Amino acid sequence: MTAREYFFLSRLISQDLALRHGPEFDDPTRGRYIPDDLPLTARALRRVNLKPPGLKRFLRAHADHLAALPDLRLAETSESLARLLTVR
Repeated sequence: MTAREYFFLSRLISQDLALRHGPEFDDPTRGRYIPDDLPLTARALRRVNLKPPGLKRFLRAHADHLAALPDLRLAETSESLARLLTVR
């Protein structure tokens, strides 16, 4: 059986670190889990130890295009995208 990992691109609207929960946050010996904020650019991605390496290569190669993707929460955008993806 082949293992798969799934990654999702999202736009962060806001964050409140005090609202995080889970066993990793309950045990102080596991660290602080502070998110790293960085711009979605090939240059910024080159500086971080992002894993797996294939994901890092993909993001660096497509960073300029990923930031330009439409907001799929907007009905008009979703309908337009659905039309484009419809198999004819």
